[in-house]
Amino acid sequence: MFLDFFVNCSKRLLCGILTHQDIKTRVVACELDIENNPISAVMTKNPVLVTSDTHGKFRYLPVVEEEDVVVVLDI
Repeated sequence: MFLDFFVNCSKRLLCGILTHQDIKTRVVACELDIENNPISAVMTKNPVLVTSDTHGKFRYLPVVEEEDVVVVLDI
């Protein structure tokens, strides 16, 4: 089981997502010392935010309503 994390900036806006894919490609593959690097160095920054009527090709899809993440679709 994989858990993904959401990183909120001030004002409750979603500014990043840390996924298992980020960890595999940016931490493990690069042998990055995660204890001495911030999450912001490896997270997916500024993810596309959508509403329930948005269409497109996405892998992780945070769905927001009134600036809050209500669900994440893992496609």
